[in-house]
Amino acid sequence: MGACAVNKAIPLDKGFWDDKLPVVGVAIASLPEPEVTVKIFSTTPFGRPKTLIMSSRYDQDFDEEPYILRDQRHLWHYLNSHEMKEVTELKDIFTQGLASRGFRVVTIDEKIDLKGIPRYTPSESGHARRDYRGIYRVQGLDLLIVLNVMRYGTYCGYLDGHNIFTDVTATITGEMVDLKTNRILWRSKYMAGRQQGSASTRCDDPGTYSQIIKDLGSAFVESAVNVSNDFFSGSSN
Repeated sequence: MGACAVNKAIPLDKGFWDDKLPVVGVAIASLPEPEVTVKIFSTTPFGRPKTLIMSSRYDQDFDEEPYILRDQRHLWHYLNSHEMKEVTELKDIFTQGLASRGFRVVTIDEKIDLKGIPRYTPSESGHARRDYRGIYRVQGLDLLIVLNVMRYGTYCGYLDGHNIFTDVTATITGEMVDLKTNRILWRSKYMAGRQQGSASTRCDDPGTYSQIIKDLGSAFVESAVNVSNDFFSGSSN
């Protein structure tokens, strides 16, 4: 679900809310590694702005800005070693919303590794790119909602070597699949939650990293609420 074409939004048919018989499962995909994006500015005549992204998915020259990137490496390892407890809340938003509207809902506790699901190449459009039908954890379900955290992490701004801002971000998308046909019944756009970090947080101060985690959790919830608003917008209650 990484390409723009793959993530084309599919609105939920309003008729969905009239049929309470299907059993709906709610799951979350395995989280990617966090990213620490560093934006560097300079007031010197020849200093050009630059952006470096710290993640195992990117091959950066970490010797280019050794002092700044040393700090960011510490932050990246901190984020990577702490589980985001708000992930559970992402599913709760959907399970509680569906249950309150009379649907039978099953929460899937285990995260779904999308890369481990076989690709699905249908003869027509409108189907999921992964074949969810064979996942043993969804047996007995009729529909499956998958919430996918596309990316999350921090934005660290530096001016002349000084950390001037610390923002956090989380981008989530969701889709609902008919487990009989693997057809997509609903898919959201990428929904980003980006928040200005607390005044006390600094990317270069490990003593504030616990607060950065809290701010990041708020960004998770904000993004998930945006996704759920898209899903529940057609409901009458």
